[in-house]
Amino acid sequence: MGFAYKYLFAAITSFLCATGVAGAAAGGGYAGAWLGLGAGARAAAMANAFAAVADDSSALFFNPAGLDQVPGGRAEFTFHYPFADGGDVAYAVGAVSYNMSGRGFALGTIAAGVNYFKASGIPEAGGLGLTGRTFSDYESAIKLGWGKGFGGEVVAGEEPRYYLGIAFKLITTKIYEYQDGGFGVDAGFLFKPLPATRVGIALDNLVAPNIELKTIRDVYPAAARVGAAVDLPANIVATAEGRVRKDGDVGVAAGGEATIAKVLALRAGYRYPENMPAAGMGVVAGNYRFDFCWRPHRELGDSYVATAGIGW
Repeated sequence: MGFAYKYLFAAITSFLCATGVAGAAAGGGYAGAWLGLGAGARAAAMANAFAAVADDSSALFFNPAGLDQVPGGRAEFTFHYPFADGGDVAYAVGAVSYNMSGRGFALGTIAAGVNYFKASGIPEAGGLGLTGRTFSDYESAIKLGWGKGFGGEVVAGEEPRYYLGIAFKLITTKIYEYQDGGFGVDAGFLFKPLPATRVGIALDNLVAPNIELKTIRDVYPAAARVGAAVDLPANIVATAEGRVRKDGDVGVAAGGEATIAKVLALRAGYRYPENMPAAGMGVVAGNYRFDFCWRPHRELGDSYVATAGIGW
């Protein structure tokens, strides 16, 4: 093979940390860090502080409990161009959701989604250092979720105050000639204590995907995110979120969205300790929606996220 596998794995980890892909968290790389890039451009522009908002198809990735807030059917596709100076990295997300019952019934909303990540041009490391060759890292996740609102208000045809959700995911990883997969489960809870207030709790990796490449095992760490969102006058939504991972990493994020004439939305957010700002906008045209996010980064170059969605 011409190189020691432990050096290969070290090169991968170093690459991910260097590009920031492995670090939605300030602590550096961890298993599943690529999923920290998020999903839709709308959530990205609000710094991914979306656990308490979760009212579009990307709720499947942020808090499956929010899926039942999405009326009818909706599909969206997102392309990320992460860190312009961080190498050949691409990330795409697709999701579709369908509310099977509408308000007042018991079936809830189902959703399916796919995440795909690729990093190319990673330097290959051998026993005596870099070999001059490169390789690629491929990651993907297939996710199926369900969310439902509960409470006496549902029977009367009103908006429920409580939502529960669960999502199952199948992760696959391929690095050089090694490939493995793992199964995971996420869950979420959403509560509306007041008409204009939402509290969301998202539990990631309750069942943790376990990926083993040759002799190296990576287990996706369990994580909890707790957020709150408030609907303010003038069609403004403010949201904030805190997160903690099993490995001890903690962080916070906050964002907001202002909607003008129901067709234009302006958004901004900030994540700490990553010190990563975000800004973006969205346009609604009938059943179609287009969202864009820009995330500047001084060392690694800017990131861009674009989403196209349709509802029916």
